[in-house]
Formats: sequence, C-alpha cells, structure tokens
Amino acid sequence: MKKGLKYLQIGQDKNYVALDADYGVKLEGETKVWDDVIVGLGDAVFKGVSDPVWTSFRGGQVLAFAKNQDNTIYFSAQIPHKYAVGEDIEFHLHCIYPDANAGDVKWNLTYSWASMGVKFDTETSVSKYIAASTKADTHTYIDIVDISGTDYQGNKQGISSILICCLQREGTDGGDDYNNDVYLINSVDFHIPINTLGSREEGSK
Repeated sequence: MKKGLKYLQIGQDKNYVALDADYGVKLEGETKVWDDVIVGLGDAVFKGVSDPVWTSFRGGQVLAFAKNQDNTIYFSAQIPHKYAVGEDIEFHLHCIYPDANAGDVKWNLTYSWASMGVKFDTETSVSKYIAASTKADTHTYIDIVDISGTDYQGNKQGISSILICCLQREGTDGGDDYNNDVYLINSVDFHIPINTLGSREEGSK
C-alpha cells in the first residue's frame, strides 16, 4: 500500500486502485470492471410497417421478432458517470428460441453516439447473422457489436453521452433462415467498462 500527498494507492505497477484526497475511488490502468446499461423494452418505441408483438411465455410477456418480417424497435440509452471515458462498449441481446431447429437470424443495429455538447455523428449500421441455439426455451445471450468509444471527430465519448438506436430483425433477408419467432426478453443492453463510483463533477470526470 502506497500513501502519497494526494492519494492512497493499493496495488502495484500500472494497475491499481486509487483513493484521492477527497476519498474518491478510481481504478487505474487496466483495472476496470463491467456493468450493464439496460434499456427496458417498455421504454422502446415500436414504429414501422411490421412491429414485433408481445407474446405470452411462461406466465409473462416477451417481445417476438417474426420470421419473414422486418420487425423494428427504436430506443436511446444514456451512459452513466461511472463509465471509463473513451473505452469501447458492447451491445448485446438476451433472447429465447422457442424451438430447437437450426438456422441463422439476421440482426441490424443502427446507432449514433454523442457526448454532451458534441454533434451527433452520422449513424452507423451493423448487420450480423447469429446462429440460433438448439436449446429450446433457453435464456440465450448474443453479442451483436463492439462500439468504439472514440467519435467521428476523434473525441473520447464521455459520461452522460447518449446513443440513439434502431434494432431490427431482418426476417425478409434470404440468409435469415431460422423459421420461427425470436423472443427478446427483459431489455436491450450495453456492456460498459467502469473505473469510478461516479464522477467528481456533474458534467465531467
């Protein structure tokens, strides 16, 4: 344990936990942990020619994205103050396949991400085919894309930055050959790296 005039350091080399003079805790170097930014499906906006529909499952309701339709939802997410500024984040889904049949599902994510006081960049679209699980009715985690923490102007994305997003199952695509609905459960999520309990200032780290 190393004690200085401005901080208390626990750990060695480049990776350590620091306690500053005002008792703020920070993880330095590669010493980071992860957390979820959760966007509840009840907060999403369904808009389009063919919306996903709520479907009964195990006594509750899940959101069903259909085969042979392009089901779309729109949502936004705010990055919290504990975010490790400028680090990449990951977008993922929690879903259920209601049968054990093989096939691929095509997902499209469109997003634009901006820090406070920064212009929203032109939206980026990412498409990915995900192989369906052969375990029916099972909670399944799927990784869609890692998103760069540096914006189009070369700036680091910051705390309270906002992502504006659109998620679509492109069920009309020829490569989407899983012949059933896919149930989206609970939320859409971003994994974010965090390195503080919060921020020292309201608008900055």
